Amino acid sequence: MEEMCQPLDFYGSNTYGSPLIKAGADGKVVEVQRPDGFPLTAYYLEMTPETLYWTTKLLHERYQLPIVVTENGAANCDWVAIDGKVHDPQRQDLVHRYLRELGRAISEGVDIRES
Repeated sequence: MEEMCQPLDFYGSNTYGSPLIKAGADGKVVEVQRPDGFPLTAYYLEMTPETLYWTTKLLHERYQLPIVVTENGAANCDWVAIDGKVHDPQRQDLVHRYLRELGRAISEGVDIRES
């Protein structure tokens, strides 16, 4: 137990997405329905880049440790095209949007590190 209870050097986070929630009239959490056409992965998970901002921000404020995003991404229905390439505009768009949100967290002082 002594070895397991050492201080942490960083906090690793697997961050993909999250539901949109708000406080209901009674103060309880209510999930907000996304509009039709909201971007989804092949597993019908919502693509929510702002999750990467809020997750890293919360972890930084709570633990005061550097953050390492250990996983992030999406499952898409892509394949190798006849030209031998994988044309993957959905993933390119996702990476751009999630990195923009990570950059927003960094600009507000969240200590993000590479693994």
